[in-house]
Amino acid sequence: MGDKEQKEAGMTLESDIKQQILEACGQGDVRLWNNPIGGMSVDDRFYRFGMGKGSSDLIGIKRRKIEIDDVGREIGQFIALEIKTPVGRATEEQLNFINVIRQFGGLAGIARSPREANMILNAWELFKEYG
Repeated sequence: MGDKEQKEAGMTLESDIKQQILEACGQGDVRLWNNPIGGMSVDDRFYRFGMGKGSSDLIGIKRRKIEIDDVGREIGQFIALEIKTPVGRATEEQLNFINVIRQFGGLAGIARSPREANMILNAWELFKEYG
């Protein structure tokens, strides 16, 4: 269901949730960017934009200090946040994209609110603490 249909049904819009997450979570050691996916025809040529089918709504990077075994070097950790309304469902392609990012050590998941986005962004700390 797109934003137009959601608005007509009186539901929270994905675009509103995305903006809330950008404002609440894209600060400090985290940078987030909108990743619109689609295409358009210009002068009889079709152009695609975005990272590709299934890639997340928000992508970003989080500065992370590597622990003593890595000599205290800082790195950037890739972020992919797929934004959904409370009733929205991820496609198979979106779930596959999230899984690939996680397999390569990135932070990725489905966020329905700034609180859920922060949970995804802090998952690494929870993993380290509770193993």
